[in-house]
Amino acid sequence: MGSGAPGAGGAGGPVVADGPTRLGSGGASGPVAADGPSRLGSGGTGRVRWLLCDYGQVLCRAPSPAERDRLAGLAGRDGPSFWRDYWEHRPAYDRADLTAAAYWAEVLGAAPSPSLLADLVAADTASWLHPDGAALAAAARVAAAGVRLAILSNAPREVGSAIDAQPWLGAFSPRLFSYQLGAVKPEPEIYEAAVRALGADPSEIAFLDDRPANVEGARSAGLHAEVYRGPAQFDALAGDDPRA
Repeated sequence: MGSGAPGAGGAGGPVVADGPTRLGSGGASGPVAADGPSRLGSGGTGRVRWLLCDYGQVLCRAPSPAERDRLAGLAGRDGPSFWRDYWEHRPAYDRADLTAAAYWAEVLGAAPSPSLLADLVAADTASWLHPDGAALAAAARVAAAGVRLAILSNAPREVGSAIDAQPWLGAFSPRLFSYQLGAVKPEPEIYEAAVRALGADPSEIAFLDDRPANVEGARSAGLHAEVYRGPAQFDALAGDDPRA
């Protein structure tokens, strides 16, 4: 899940197309540009011990239009202006610089009642709890091939704790969230914290995220990172991708 602009796939936000997502086919420091076969499982990456995954729009499906409409409706706001304010303040919420009450007060322009706050948090959270079965099955094949799985996601406390409790994510450990780490992707500190948590060299970590900016940040930290396009990238690590 990403903090920032609409279309980034952040928690509860709309999915607005901003152009095709492209695979970064270079090495850990290469550009995020060229479309082509995944290189995560190729000889160019060396020995990958960990697959570190973004959560939103990688392991889970994006919120449905009905869910997005419900959240905007609860806020009593028109869609475009609501999402603009939602995203403007989201990084601070994801980083735990703002509480849920303070965040929603910024978005709404006034403090919500306790009951409205509870409804907003519940709707926001529920919209990001839809597993992507194909991605999870592909990740299981990676684990079966001996690569360990972990999550690195931009998420506030309320959303992150709900994600962390999902039984279908049991194979991913640790599950790291921005609110715990005090930094958001693509800030360098979050990748440094993730590398420490995994106890690995950055060159031993593959990273998939749906946001190019987050992939660039991971590459700057030395990880083998690609923009996520689909489960075939997992299979490249498992050795099952016929293109690898």
